[in-house]
Amino acid sequence: VSQRHMRLDRTATKLSVHNLSKTNGTFVNGTRIDDDRVLQNGDRIELGDSTVYVVVLDRPTTQLGSHLRPVAGRLQFNRPPRGVRDYPGRTVEVAAAPEQPRSRRFPLALIILPMAAGALIVAMTGNVAFLAFGLLGPMMGGWNWFDDRRSGRREFKSASAQYREDLDTARARAVSVSTEVSAWRDWAYPTSEQLIDRARTLSDELWDRQPGHSDFLDVRIGSGDLLAPDRVRIMERGTPALVAEAHQRLDEFATDYGAPVAVSLGLEPVVGITGGSIDDRRGLARALIVQLATRNSPNDIALG
Repeated sequence: VSQRHMRLDRTATKLSVHNLSKTNGTFVNGTRIDDDRVLQNGDRIELGDSTVYVVVLDRPTTQLGSHLRPVAGRLQFNRPPRGVRDYPGRTVEVAAAPEQPRSRRFPLALIILPMAAGALIVAMTGNVAFLAFGLLGPMMGGWNWFDDRRSGRREFKSASAQYREDLDTARARAVSVSTEVSAWRDWAYPTSEQLIDRARTLSDELWDRQPGHSDFLDVRIGSGDLLAPDRVRIMERGTPALVAEAHQRLDEFATDYGAPVAVSLGLEPVVGITGGSIDDRRGLARALIVQLATRNSPNDIALG
């Protein structure tokens, strides 16, 4: 084989071979060629002791996306702008629980004093009618005390029912926020399987990150339970039993279970992989390479 033996020219519609060696020559299907020869599927090219076969692969059954354009046998990839999705981390506020009504002491003086005054007037005047007026005050005082206790319990019961309805609403909102955060994390840190699928299908999500993005060099290193202490904020005031009920129903949202765990290579340029078996470490290393190769354009980073 000569140092410069032949040249292959490829366009969008054809593949041709040009002989460059006058000494050894290039053969197509056993025939020596001296000029350009358009190749067909199944043609056999001979270069000294080496043989090259031309095989035309089946065309893809799917249409190319608008971000792809075949040019001279290559695919030009137009990287579309990446959609901005802000982190949906809202805080669900829970107001203070209602206060337990304070127990009012029975107004004993309000009963004894009017009765004593009435008895004194009766003793001084001899008119027992004043005794009835002396009894009227204690009766009214006793009724007011009883009515206040009853209305206080009724208002507390109504406020407690409203508080529990508010807890139902807060829980529904917490579920919604957790779902949104989970969807955002799945979008921000896709799995290796999803990224490999992007590469195989030439998805328009390929190379979606650019140097100006805050997560340009973020890589997912696994999954874990992440704390979300600001997901739900419960005011620690009011009846202790109701506050405890609020924590019992809402504390589970303070942790995101099985969430993607990522590290930024922009902040930590050197990352070591240790622990586990050698297969585990190699698997993680491959996953990191897949992420960098499919999410960052080769014009922006170099893998070596």
